[in-house]
Amino acid sequence: MFEEPPGWQHVGDNEWKENFKRNLEEMILRDRNHPSIISWSARPNESSSKGNIDFNRECGNISKELDPTRVTHGVRWEFGMPGAPDSDTPDNDMVVNDLLTVNYRYPENPPHIPYMVTEHSNDWWGDGYSWAKDAEAIKFIDSFAEPLDYFYRNDKVAGGFGWSMFDYDNEVNYTNTGHVFYSGLYDIFRHEKPVAYLYKSQAEPGSEPVIYIANSWTAEGTNTDTVYVMSNCDEVELFVNGVSKGKIEPNKYINLPHPVYEFKNISYEEGEIKAVGYIDGKQAGECVRKTPGEAVRLVAEADYSTLTADGTDMTSVSVTAVDAQGNHVPFAANKINVAQTGGTKTTLISERNAELENGRIAFLVQSVREQAGSAQFTVTSEGLESAVVDIKIDPFSANDLVPAVQMAGAAAPKFANSYAVNDSRRGTGLYEFAYQGTGWLYAGEKTAHQGDNHYSNQAGDTVTIRFMGTNLKYYGAKANNHGIAAFSIDGGMENNVDCYSQNRDANALLFDTGILEYGEHLVKVRVTGEKNAAAVDCYLNADKIEVSAKGGQNVVNDHTTGNGEFQFSYSGTWAASTDAACYQGDNYWSNTKDASLSFTFTGTSMRYYSTKAANIGIAAFSIDNGQEQLVDLYQANKAD
Repeated sequence: MFEEPPGWQHVGDNEWKENFKRNLEEMILRDRNHPSIISWSARPNESSSKGNIDFNRECGNISKELDPTRVTHGVRWEFGMPGAPDSDTPDNDMVVNDLLTVNYRYPENPPHIPYMVTEHSNDWWGDGYSWAKDAEAIKFIDSFAEPLDYFYRNDKVAGGFGWSMFDYDNEVNYTNTGHVFYSGLYDIFRHEKPVAYLYKSQAEPGSEPVIYIANSWTAEGTNTDTVYVMSNCDEVELFVNGVSKGKIEPNKYINLPHPVYEFKNISYEEGEIKAVGYIDGKQAGECVRKTPGEAVRLVAEADYSTLTADGTDMTSVSVTAVDAQGNHVPFAANKINVAQTGGTKTTLISERNAELENGRIAFLVQSVREQAGSAQFTVTSEGLESAVVDIKIDPFSANDLVPAVQMAGAAAPKFANSYAVNDSRRGTGLYEFAYQGTGWLYAGEKTAHQGDNHYSNQAGDTVTIRFMGTNLKYYGAKANNHGIAAFSIDGGMENNVDCYSQNRDANALLFDTGILEYGEHLVKVRVTGEKNAAAVDCYLNADKIEVSAKGGQNVVNDHTTGNGEFQFSYSGTWAASTDAACYQGDNYWSNTKDASLSFTFTGTSMRYYSTKAANIGIAAFSIDNGQEQLVDLYQANKAD
């Protein structure tokens, strides 16, 4: 999985860039524990690099600082993309991310390796309709198969991502299709299109080989004499009304693990078309298409016939128009309506007078909490026989939705013993560099920490860093053009540090606070504008800090109240009491509905300890204003 922060074909002003960096940090901190993520996008999506190389490099450094275990990429709209400035020169110095990722470009010799195509296959958006005729459907298959063939034959390319898996609602409407973007392997109701079998057929055959005829074999849909068969068999033989049209090996997009079978000069005849697959010379399976008649009835089938009455469980119900013999009628466009006609209460999600697409549509049914039983739904359309579907809903039961920690004592969350923070992490929060003054500049430097630094020679310019812990070490460069810097802690006396060195030292320890009392502290660094006689200028730079925490852990009692970090902030009606069995012999308690407490902390984990007893109820916990999780604190015998 690639993850990207907000941004699309746009880079804004400095305020916009600061918000983007904040979004990037929030995304990585939120999701970096997810094993499915393989790369972070460290630049705005499809953005130009013109004037933004330093910004892109800074964002890449933020990603590396917060998660050094994963590579970075940035989806580009460059290297000759239509309508975009060709501003990013294709040399390694300008590729500031680990992966070069570009949309819809397939060079035989990529300008940077590793190279990946982050979007492909929208060459024929207009042919992606689920009701596309055969010639259009084959063209849409080609738009996916051609890039796949390129990936498999070119070992200089890491691969690519097809756009898209599903049709979807689109806010731009640049295809003028009622804001639905028909670019998917599956339609918006999750029914597969013929192109989906291009991917399904790439799996090894196993016990159930894939054999799929892409053509609909209707008079309306047969506008081509070419028939595509997607299969992972060794050979495929095609029959029209029982007459063989030849047995062939796969012959198109031959670099795929299982190429496409292309049969040419196949004239349409009403009746039946059949593809037979062979493996090792033996028949392995077949696919049959029969010319459908007029639609006469509807068929409804639920993805899941049984739900759970937890109030969130749901299923999609697929509706198909069929002829008298039960054949799917692909070009039926009847309007349908759905109603619950019996059974227990549910939530029905469906449109009125919804039109079939490719003879199909779907609606959703969601359970209602504690409403078990069964529910019946009827699908109607004028002139067609109705469909009925029955969904069973089982009772829901659970113990703790989030299991309570069964422990005693005063264990506390453990924090990292130290934090390393790069100078590109700007802001006024904890562990951020707050630059003030007009002289600060940002630049890349290969010998600096994470390849960059900030610097100023403007007297009076400052940088401040707030941190929670017991020690901070400030690193910068010493060089022949660096001057004297003034360091202070928590507004105290300044300490002057001479940053001059005849030979440049890019990773010098300039200041160490020593061991402080655990808590929040502020280090301030000032450009004095002064230098020693040997120096040629008075620069100061910022490269990184290292912060040490208090033994890696922090224990906070419930009587530590306030609105700051590591404090309990109570809202509503609460009472304090003493209890010798509790931590430090006291606790706070409330039985008033919607009374709450909040606790702000910096770290990677927090554990909340309380009493369980016969008179204690269900509490709702949430993290960072996310979804509440219910915890039952009842216990027959009291436990503190």
